[in-house]
Amino acid sequence: MKKKSIQSSSFFKANQHEILQRWSEDIESHSQFSKQQPHHINQVLSNAKPLYHQLLKTLEDTPLPDISTDAFKPFFRIWHQVLQDQIAQGISTKDTALLIFTLKKTV
Repeated sequence: MKKKSIQSSSFFKANQHEILQRWSEDIESHSQFSKQQPHHINQVLSNAKPLYHQLLKTLEDTPLPDISTDAFKPFFRIWHQVLQDQIAQGISTKDTALLIFTLKKTV
């Protein structure tokens, strides 16, 4: 399988200010963080920008396999079905992501 660097890193670099601003707003309004002390939220926010730059550098520097979209279709179908089922039960997309994250952490 041929490897290449992700070209979309230019999108993240060009829009970093807007992305970081929206991310900060999402962190501040997220129910998990709103329960925290203000100094903890400030600590998380101050770490967001360095983390973003670290992820951006990884996207630029790491060759990834060139995988066809057909290989991902079954996963996308499963993901969309899970989301539809969760929404039908009144669970938001963010809560679903949090559920999956905590399951990953548990396992």
